[in-house]
Amino acid sequence: MNEVIMESAKTGALTARYNSISIHSGYDPEKEALRFLDSQQIDARGTVVIIGAGLGYLDALLSAKYPACKIISCHLIPELYRRRIESKAPVHRWNPAANTDIESYFFEVIEELDTLRLHIVEWPAEARAVPGEAAQVRNALRRVVRRYTGNITTTAAFGRLWLRNTLRNFLEIDKFTVPEQFSGAVVIAASGPSLEYQLAALKANRDKFQLWALPSSLPALLRAEIQPNLIFSSDPGHWTRLHSRYFPKDIPIAMPLTALPPPPSSAPPMLLSQNASGESFLLGAETWPRVQVPQAGSVAITAIEAWRKLCRGPLVLAGLDLCWSDLRAHTRPHAFDSWFAAQAGRLRPHLAIQWKNAESGAPRRIGRFRTGFALSAYADWFQSIQFDAPVFRLTAKDQPEYPNALHGVKNAGEAVFNEFTPVTLRCRVQPAPLNREKRRQKILSLLRQWHENSDMNVGYFLDPRGILNMARRGTVSEEAWENHCGRVKEALRELMETCER
Repeated sequence: MNEVIMESAKTGALTARYNSISIHSGYDPEKEALRFLDSQQIDARGTVVIIGAGLGYLDALLSAKYPACKIISCHLIPELYRRRIESKAPVHRWNPAANTDIESYFFEVIEELDTLRLHIVEWPAEARAVPGEAAQVRNALRRVVRRYTGNITTTAAFGRLWLRNTLRNFLEIDKFTVPEQFSGAVVIAASGPSLEYQLAALKANRDKFQLWALPSSLPALLRAEIQPNLIFSSDPGHWTRLHSRYFPKDIPIAMPLTALPPPPSSAPPMLLSQNASGESFLLGAETWPRVQVPQAGSVAITAIEAWRKLCRGPLVLAGLDLCWSDLRAHTRPHAFDSWFAAQAGRLRPHLAIQWKNAESGAPRRIGRFRTGFALSAYADWFQSIQFDAPVFRLTAKDQPEYPNALHGVKNAGEAVFNEFTPVTLRCRVQPAPLNREKRRQKILSLLRQWHENSDMNVGYFLDPRGILNMARRGTVSEEAWENHCGRVKEALRELMETCER
């Protein structure tokens, strides 16, 4: 039986033992904690996560020594959390008896920019006393940092394009496809190498499910004469334009406002609301036809979140490998095939290009397969989700076995379709609640607000590298802030001039 014993140290301070392990010194726990902190290199204005906060000596000393630090204390033993000493400065605290799981808590208290100056302090005694709990906290923190790091990188690359697309889509789209709640089966088709093995099963059972396709899966699906019911698109720029050559006519596209505008030949889009910068102002006052889903760094995760919101029936994931097969990241054919072929030459062969991409995008080898940082981050997402309906990952007879498992997802062969009965996803078309001129005036009002207030959030989108550089330095000089504000205001002026024309 696990037992916590509270005692007085030689100095009179409170100390504790868990079973036979001393959590703090029996002589002077404060001095012990101070020596430990002195051995750490901590950013005075950064974010510190303490894994194994014990009775609170670490965060009390840390908050006194670095008052500008953001401190997140994770107590691994609930009894120690209840008997802790109090810090003078505010400290974010979690313990296993809390109503919130640790990963959700990290998402609540850690912001994206915090990860740029994040320091992890692990108290060895408590981690040794409850190694399972310590591992859970470590893994949850690793998943959060992976997700945020991907978001920061994406924002730095696409921030301005996201904002331009948001304003353009809000202005230009007059009608939207609105789906009803759906109880039948859905297949989400991604473009992993396994998809080409699964096409025969999808075609043979096509009448038993609604097919939601990611853009990169379309060349393979259409060559097999498999038509999707819905296409999910979230990329803001060049790659979606490359994929959009394969968008079938009159098929609706599920997309956030930040995505590349849909081609004229598609059906009215299904609007995904992700609380992007400015979106709450643009969509807030009126009843816009939209499906609320959280932001994600992957269009596959966005599609799964939409299924969770709209559907009560089973989900089958096709081609969602989350790994490379040797040098191949995608199924065949694929929209990138012609792009790679165009880059190849006598001094730069096609296989050399593939090898270089594999080494940078998926450097970790698992037998014949490869994986990397982004793919691992997407796989981590499944560990944070509880599905309310069955979720399967399709496997074909001749397909190589997946090297990775997805939490809460069962592998299933073609026989899984025998359990499904045909059901139609009903949709209606609804006009935008504001006419074009009113939408234009609303955009101008938003841009003027941003221009007058120097909003930090919009600064993150319009000058992300400036924000990241200031965050890394910790101190913001007046000159750096003025330069950042100047770049943001200039970008906003350009947007206002475009909108007024």
